[in-house]
Amino acid sequence: MAYSNEQLFWNKLSDQPAGAIEFFKEVQHHFEQQDDVIVHFTKTSGSDLRLAFPSGVVTKGKIFNFATLNWQPSPQRVLVITYLEQNAAQSFGLSDVRFLKKTTQRQKVEIRLDATAWSNGVWSFIAVLEAGKSKAFADRDLA
Repeated sequence: MAYSNEQLFWNKLSDQPAGAIEFFKEVQHHFEQQDDVIVHFTKTSGSDLRLAFPSGVVTKGKIFNFATLNWQPSPQRVLVITYLEQNAAQSFGLSDVRFLKKTTQRQKVEIRLDATAWSNGVWSFIAVLEAGKSKAFADRDLA
């Protein structure tokens, strides 16, 4: 039986903490309610969740990912790569933020959320993702 990328993602999380599963479900639900965002899943790194603008919104002819979220079972953390500057991400009170110097993606920072961060609720982190979305849109290049 072939699984979709989304099924692979949720299967990967099936035996993980309920708070982590809820974190990803809330992110998915929040962004699926928006007409200008596509929530999709890939097989990259064992499976990840991505947030993207539809084709033509930021780039012509293809979708543009403004955030990639992945679960790292050991050490039980959420890894996020998003389109934000390091200081902007840190302004949200995030402590483990790293600027990506060498990347083929236009996403700028890697954020690592440990159990304390993801178990305290997703809504403050959704604000970070919304800021990444706004930054990506503001910097769009429709050449």
